[in-house]
Amino acid sequence: MSCFSVQKHVNYGEVILIVGDCHKIQWNVQNGIQMQWNQDDIWTVTLDSCCLPMNYRYVVVKQDSRQIVQWEDGINRVFNSHQDVQDVWGHLRITLKLMNYPDSNITLNLYTQTGRHKIPLNRIEGECTQTFQIPNKSIHQLAYKYQSNEKWERGGVRMIQSHPIINNVMHVTDSSVDFNLNYNRVFENLYVGSFIYIDEIRILQDLGVNAILNLQTVEDLINKDLPEDYFDQLHCQSQSLGIIYLQCPIKDCNKRSYLQNGGDAYQILRKLLDQGKCVYVHCTDGIQRSVQTIILYMVQDLNYTLEQAIELVQVIRPRSKPIREVLQKVLNL
Repeated sequence: MSCFSVQKHVNYGEVILIVGDCHKIQWNVQNGIQMQWNQDDIWTVTLDSCCLPMNYRYVVVKQDSRQIVQWEDGINRVFNSHQDVQDVWGHLRITLKLMNYPDSNITLNLYTQTGRHKIPLNRIEGECTQTFQIPNKSIHQLAYKYQSNEKWERGGVRMIQSHPIINNVMHVTDSSVDFNLNYNRVFENLYVGSFIYIDEIRILQDLGVNAILNLQTVEDLINKDLPEDYFDQLHCQSQSLGIIYLQCPIKDCNKRSYLQNGGDAYQILRKLLDQGKCVYVHCTDGIQRSVQTIILYMVQDLNYTLEQAIELVQVIRPRSKPIREVLQKVLNL
């Protein structure tokens, strides 16, 4: 026997039912099981479900006619363990755990439809943990990244939905997080990677890089909690080390922006390489803008076909996500 509970205020004459795909519950509201109201608008019911996993939802109905008043939004809830369930109407509970990371100052940056939310993690017995709630209907659209002090992890965003759900609690456990500069060598004189912190320019210098092409915008800086003059700081530090620092701002995840400016980025890269420079090309995560610019160079100057260039870059940098249709349009301009 398991107790299901959910908190929800309803109007006089309305009740909450639980419906689902178990033959004891069923999806039909006429056969749904009515829950019991308790203090603080907590509705409860005890069920002996023989069907695991069981998909279910809550629905508000008129008590006398069972006319539907409101279905709970979002994906179906899943009951897959004979334990008591404490649900929050319209929300899913997340328990997050970051393993094997020594730093105690870790922040989770959660991306939702309403923007970015910073959630500090608590350190308990060597683990960074936190529990929070998210709207049930937005679970497929949520992404996140970790931040340690002022440094962000490099690479693509992590997706919330890729983790297991047990009794409507999503258990997110991560054990691999890297806050270091992330890069790959495409050719002897050409690297592609993530954005740079000032103290990482010397890493590029040690690789033999003597020119940096940055495709980020000021908006990218703001999204990483960096000051708007950070590009100027990078430029000054690069110059002090004898490294050319150039920018060609292209908006992230914006096809139109790349169509308008991708050709300019390619021309800058081509000129630097023609001058014999060893170039580091980067955007924010080194996933799209930067790899697309390198692919344009491979096609127009190294006689690769578009398919060959995309395939090679994705082998070298598996996280890359070039958009073929965008590249083809730029090549046709």
